[in-house]
Amino acid sequence: MIAPTNFLPMVRHGVGKTLPFDTEWLADSIAQSASREGYSLWWSSQVASSIVYYFQKETHPPILSLADIDGIVRLVLERIGAQNVARNFVLLPPRAAISLSSLAMEAEEGYELAFFDMLHGRLRNVASQTLSTLHIHGLRPCVKYLCQKKSWRRSCADLEAEILDHIYGCVSATQQASFRLLVT
Repeated sequence: MIAPTNFLPMVRHGVGKTLPFDTEWLADSIAQSASREGYSLWWSSQVASSIVYYFQKETHPPILSLADIDGIVRLVLERIGAQNVARNFVLLPPRAAISLSSLAMEAEEGYELAFFDMLHGRLRNVASQTLSTLHIHGLRPCVKYLCQKKSWRRSCADLEAEILDHIYGCVSATQQASFRLLVT
């Protein structure tokens, strides 16, 4: 048997879509429900950490459905006395991530056109899904790789601005742009 990442189960998001368990997704889901009831961010992160610890230590199926996770979270919330949060708890849609540095390496050094084409395709694919967050990361390493520079130069800043414009343009052009966008 192959052990899941960090001994956490996979999560079945709909038909044919199984993703690794995302601890930040769970924490965001709990935080959103808890904040509506007046609980602090610290409190919700502690609850999420406890549930993740439970998943790491207890025996469970290798793939959990959203209903399974929802039930476990509600049970934990009720047991710690947060019945109002449990009643109003809603799992957020999944998060997605795009690694710009990985895309740059796939496109190879200096091939900006290939990179932008690949980025456009990934953004179009991801933005068409129901998401809570799209995290695009690795911007600086990507820019330095494509510019073939070891240290940051003016040409790097120009390419960084182009990439950001491209990302914002692609995301704003989608019909379903109701997710949080993080670019790091």
